[in-house]
Amino acid sequence: MHHAAGSRRRRAELADAAARWMREHGLHDARQAVARVAAQAGAPREEWPSPLEVETQLRTRMRLFEGGERVT
Repeated sequence: MHHAAGSRRRRAELADAAARWMREHGLHDARQAVARVAAQAGAPREEWPSPLEVETQLRTRMRLFEGGERVT
């Protein structure tokens, strides 16, 4: 796998994990969620998704699993 593709996939996985963590814990701060899941995963800082990537994933998860668009 090409390094850039692996890095993008890792960022997407971390964004999804952070979005899931935000939803499950009622957290509103994407930066805090990213820091928590990335630290647990041992991910280097350059692989961390941006808060916008996490918020986008959160909206996607809500549409897919809850039929809603509202971010809590």
